[in-house]
Amino acid sequence: MDWKLYSLEMDDGGRKIGEYFQSKGYGISRINPGKEIAGIENFIPDFEKHADAELTAKAISDCINTDSRVLALYGHGGYHFFTYGLVRRAGGLVDGMGYIHIDRHHDSWFVDYKTLRCGAFVKQIYQNTRVCDIKGGILYLGSDGGAKNGIWFLDTLQGSKLTEGVNLEKRLESMKIPDVYVTIDLDVMHEEEVRTAFERGGLKVAELKSVLRKIKRQKRIISADICGFTETNLPYANMAYLVGREIPSFEQSMEVYRELADIIIEDTDGA
Repeated sequence: MDWKLYSLEMDDGGRKIGEYFQSKGYGISRINPGKEIAGIENFIPDFEKHADAELTAKAISDCINTDSRVLALYGHGGYHFFTYGLVRRAGGLVDGMGYIHIDRHHDSWFVDYKTLRCGAFVKQIYQNTRVCDIKGGILYLGSDGGAKNGIWFLDTLQGSKLTEGVNLEKRLESMKIPDVYVTIDLDVMHEEEVRTAFERGGLKVAELKSVLRKIKRQKRIISADICGFTETNLPYANMAYLVGREIPSFEQSMEVYRELADIIIEDTDGA
């Protein structure tokens, strides 16, 4: 099953991503699934803005009409709830799949099953998509910048922190599902690696690339998305976080997107 690349251009960051990948010769479809949802396009920095789950899923399905695997690249992490629509779409490709959430935050805060926002969409994914059973189907990988081994794991849909450095291969093996959807919010990364809009984790590019390769050795990624880049230094969720910090350049941030995208779509899983 081949891959198709999309940029989701609800904000300037998304548009810059699309332009960058086009300039590098990638075949990328540039879409804006937010334009038909009232109040969603360019709503940042209203981080509490809610979106209707069904409208979000419909916006994705209207813009992405393919039987291929999809890698969606988009900007500000405030739009991360579009992952819900992308997972719904990917569910049409397989009978069941796992969900791997790579993020500084667990995004499983909850409003209700009809409502999404950037920190509240993972429970809706479990309830309303083809992600398999709650114990084996969802895996969180995160980093808060303080983990000795870079990565920690969360119990499914809970906020409790597990032991740092739990073996990733064993966790993947415990997911008795061959196909997985992978979402990456780049705020999981170290502040020196990429420009994002939220407090940063501690992963370096090499560490995250290693994580993706380990996933691909054991699972087939049925679709994926990468988000988190913000086109300017503002808006930030926490302005105090900027004080005394160097902000990575646009070019450096786009190179992170490119390196991760290349690993995801490279033909190594035989699909």
